Amino acid sequence: MEYGAVDGMMEEDAPCRPINEYGKAKWEFYQKAAPLCSRLGLHYYHLRFFSVYGYGDHPWSIISTLVRDLRQDKKVSLSACRHMWNFMYIEDAVQAVYELYRQAADEAPDWKRDGSLRLISSIVNIASQDTRPLRSFVEEIHEIVGFKGTGPLYRPRRAPCLSGLTLPDLRDLQAAGGRNSIPSAKASKKP
Repeated sequence: MEYGAVDGMMEEDAPCRPINEYGKAKWEFYQKAAPLCSRLGLHYYHLRFFSVYGYGDHPWSIISTLVRDLRQDKKVSLSACRHMWNFMYIEDAVQAVYELYRQAADEAPDWKRDGSLRLISSIVNIASQDTRPLRSFVEEIHEIVGFKGTGPLYRPRRAPCLSGLTLPDLRDLQAAGGRNSIPSAKASKKP
């Protein structure tokens, strides 16, 4: 992630200190795309997705693994899962992006004093309003699949993670009227 190791609120205007190549590449893309869009006269939203799940998800993702393996009565071994996490269902993420762009299209042009068009160039976190310990999501999925499987089995040591707290700031998304989430239990039941 672009933010890097953050312990607290992940605000869109916070300094970025990416610690892996994925985060570095996303941050570099933003630094090139924002000025390019401005020169071309285009609005630009730089979207920062948190954990999106649903159709097309990787089979090794935690949600795919839990649903698949627990339904098959397999043992699932996990870290302590004490860190905070945020999942958003794919359809909600699509709706949030749609709402952002619909809002931009609906707004009347805003002209600067020099006669040029004031363009939107914004970083927006795309996440649900449901941030809680990862273990809580794991236990909810275990319940949804009928408490099948012999796990989840948590290792007592906390696994290293990029952040002790994943708490996305959603003010920009909410201001755009973005729908934030289906209640997690309903979404978790979707294939």
